[in-house]
Amino acid sequence: LDRGPDARRVLDLVMRLQQEARAAGGRFHVVLGNHELMNLIGDWRYVSAADYAAFAAEESAAERATAFAAFVVRQGGGDEAAARRLFDERYPPGYFARHRAFAPGGRYGTWLLSLPAIVVVNDTAYLHGGPAPLLAESSLELNDKVRADLGRYLELRTRLAAAGVLPANDMQEDTGLARAARATASPDVAPLLDEFVALGEAPELTVSGPLWYRGTVYCKPLLERSVVDAALARLGAARAVIGHTPTGDHRVRGLYDGRIVMLDTGMLAAYFNGRPAALVLEGPRAYVQYTMPAERGAIDTTGNAQTYGRTAAQLREALVRATVMAVDRGAGTGPWQVKLKDADSVIEAQFYPQAEQGGRDLELAAAGLDALLGTGLVPPTVARTIDGQPGALQLRAPDAVTEQQRLERRLGFAGWCPMQPQLSLMYTFDLLTLNPGRSAANVVFANDMADLTITDHRLAFGTQRTLPAGFDRSKLTIPTPLVAALRALDQAKLEKALGAYLDSGQIRALVARRDALLKTL
Repeated sequence: LDRGPDARRVLDLVMRLQQEARAAGGRFHVVLGNHELMNLIGDWRYVSAADYAAFAAEESAAERATAFAAFVVRQGGGDEAAARRLFDERYPPGYFARHRAFAPGGRYGTWLLSLPAIVVVNDTAYLHGGPAPLLAESSLELNDKVRADLGRYLELRTRLAAAGVLPANDMQEDTGLARAARATASPDVAPLLDEFVALGEAPELTVSGPLWYRGTVYCKPLLERSVVDAALARLGAARAVIGHTPTGDHRVRGLYDGRIVMLDTGMLAAYFNGRPAALVLEGPRAYVQYTMPAERGAIDTTGNAQTYGRTAAQLREALVRATVMAVDRGAGTGPWQVKLKDADSVIEAQFYPQAEQGGRDLELAAAGLDALLGTGLVPPTVARTIDGQPGALQLRAPDAVTEQQRLERRLGFAGWCPMQPQLSLMYTFDLLTLNPGRSAANVVFANDMADLTITDHRLAFGTQRTLPAGFDRSKLTIPTPLVAALRALDQAKLEKALGAYLDSGQIRALVARRDALLKTL
C-alpha cells in the first residue's frame, strides 16, 4: 500500500476481484499485513508522492486552507512562507483525501478493517508475517483479537481527536502525543489515553504478531522449529505461506522441510529488484509461476537465502571458488580480513591460517560440530589456501556487528529473535568445545542484529574430559531441541565428521564433556 505509485489501483483491483470471484462461485481471500496496519494507523513513512497524488482530485483548496491555518497555529506562528513549505512537505496534495479514504468509515479503511490476519484453505495457512508464538495459543481466534483491538484503537483515536488531545488529520506522532498528554489529562480522558497506548503496543499488532513476525525466517531453526510446529498444529495446517520478508534471491523458498513457504520475491522491482511470483496449488500438485520473465518451477527447499542472497551451501561454494580481491593481515594475531569477488557480489570473510595455533583445523572442527548439532552458530567455513598459506576461510555477513562494537556504539537489538535462547546455545556450545577464548570481539550479530553467531575457536577442543571448574550453572539452560541433538552424538559420528581436524583424544574428551552436560539436566 505504499513505496510504489499504484497502491490505489491495486486496492481497487483486489476489492473488485473479491466481488467477482464470489459472484462466479469462487473466493478471493485477502489477509492483512503490516503495511495495511501502518496505513490504517497513520504510519505513512513509505507512502510515495504518486500515491498521494492519486487522491489529490478529491481534496479541495478550502480543505487545504483550513488545514494550513490549523498547522500555523500548532507551529506557534512565525514565518508563513517557511510554514507553507513545511506544510506542503508534510502534507502533499492528496494527503487529507487519502486520510479520509483510510479512516474507519472511508472506502479503503472500512474494507481493510474487515480483513482477517490469517486464513486456512484446505491444509494451507496464509498469513503475511509468520506463524508467531501467539498462534499456538489462540489459532484463528487471533483474527477476532486483531480486528477488535485495531477497531477499538481507531475508535479511541477518533474520540481523542474530537477532544482535542490528538490532531484530527495527522496520526504520525500519536504515541508520543498520547503519552505526553497523560500527565495533564482530565479524569475522563486519562483512561482513554492509557487504553489507546496499551492497544498500540498489543502483541498481536506488533512484532510479536502475525502481521510483523519475522522469527520464522531470521531465527535459528533449532529454536524456531517448535514454534512453527505448534502454530501449524493449532491451525490444523500442514504448511503456512508467508510474505513480509523478501527472499534474498527472489525465488520462492520452502523452509522447515517445506512447511513454511516464503512467497515474497520482491515483486515491486523498482524497490526490491525482484519479480512477481504466485504459488499454485491444484490438489496435491504445487508449483510456482514466475513472470518477468515467465517461468514455472518447483518450490526451492534447499534452504534460506538471506545473506548475500545465497543459501549456506551456496555461500560455502562461493568461499571455495571466489577470487581473492584484498587481504588485510592486521597488526596482531587475529584472523585476516579478506574480500572476495564472486559473480556480481563482493563477499567479506575472515581467514584463520593453520600456522597460527592450529586455527584452520579448530575453526573447521567448530563448523563441523555446529552442522552436526544444527545450532546455526558458526558462519559458513571452508578450507582454503590464501597467499600460499592453508587455513579456514569463514563468511562475515555484510551487516555484521561484534558484541564489542555493539557496546561501543550503544546499539540495541531489533527483537526478531530472543537473545536469551541464543546465548544459552552459545554457552552450551562453548562448554562442549571447552573454549576459553569467547570474548566480546568474537560474538557477532547479523540480520538486523537478530542472529547471534560465534567465531574464533583457536583455543577450543582441549582434552579435558570434564566441564570447566566453576562454570556458571545458572547460565546453562540447554534448549530441548539441543538436548536431543547432543544425545544423538557418538564417537563414530564425531570421528566421521571431525576426524580430519581433531585427534582421537580430542574427540573422546568431547564425548565425555557431552555426557557431563547431559548429567546437568
